[in-house]
Amino acid sequence: MGLIAFAVHQFLHAMVVLLHGDAPYLFCQYDCAWYVGIINTGYMLDTNVHVSGQANWAFFPLFPLIGGTVEWITGIPAQVAAVLSAKVLWILAIWAFLAFQREYLPASPLWIGAAFLVLNPAAIYANNGYTEPLFLLLSCLSLTAMRQDRPVMAGAFGALLTATRAVGVGVGLAFAVYALTHVIRKPDVNAGKLLFAGMLIPLGLAGYMVFLHVHVGDALAFSHVQRAWYRELSSPLFHLKSGLGGDTYSLIMVLTALMGFIMVGYLAWKGEWGLALFLLFATAIPLSTGTSSMGRYVVMQPAFLLAVVMLMYNHRWLRVLLVPSTLGYLWMSYAWQESLFFVI
Repeated sequence: MGLIAFAVHQFLHAMVVLLHGDAPYLFCQYDCAWYVGIINTGYMLDTNVHVSGQANWAFFPLFPLIGGTVEWITGIPAQVAAVLSAKVLWILAIWAFLAFQREYLPASPLWIGAAFLVLNPAAIYANNGYTEPLFLLLSCLSLTAMRQDRPVMAGAFGALLTATRAVGVGVGLAFAVYALTHVIRKPDVNAGKLLFAGMLIPLGLAGYMVFLHVHVGDALAFSHVQRAWYRELSSPLFHLKSGLGGDTYSLIMVLTALMGFIMVGYLAWKGEWGLALFLLFATAIPLSTGTSSMGRYVVMQPAFLLAVVMLMYNHRWLRVLLVPSTLGYLWMSYAWQESLFFVI
């Protein structure tokens, strides 16, 4: 099922690229270009390197480490290594999501999850050298390990997740629910093992903070440099209100964020409190800095995807949404080739 889904996804994208005729199939731009810069020259020492005051500290190290390793082994250009790495990680992420779905929603046909995963508009970021495939892969592996009662494995994957993106620490909320449930239901549970596993999760973030402290003298440089992208920490409600009064792009991002919060409530109603808290964190934290890119931040979360699968499984008529979802994916593929700003 996973390979079929991947093949369909890549076929549709390839058709868009072929019909477009200009931009290459392995097209690296925007965030991908930042990762390529890290692969080629490492992390900057100061913001004076970039005219806008931006620096690559905002981009976490695990994905460029993977892309750099691929470049070193194969000798291919860094741009190609980044995009190909993301595509391979996407294959693994599809497999991991289907395993995740099997654990959390065993009655649901896998084709529903596979179809929505690869045919939603945000799936375009699996083709472009972004971290979405890696983040989805590690999130699913960590959450699946929790459901299989493998806490140390869940913590280890969580550590890799927090080396991929800052909001990865939100998986710690899901782990806290898992650990607390076990302590309450099983008085003889190995609490020390659970504590050790939980402490593994922030190690990826902590390691990057130590590096930044040594490299640039600011352990929180990944956060502070966000100001160069006009992302200032504020109330999510403020950004929701501002987005509602903005342009069409801002309105779509606001609606996506609101859909994320609705799915938080739906998951909580279904008793999946760990997933609900993870999705709440992964939606609210990016939103607290602005509405930009909220589409991929919300939709490519395993908890959000599973909530959609739940709804499609329980309400068959909702499966018709796969049609506009696929059209959205095709449009986003075209927009990427056109370098339209809203695909950042």
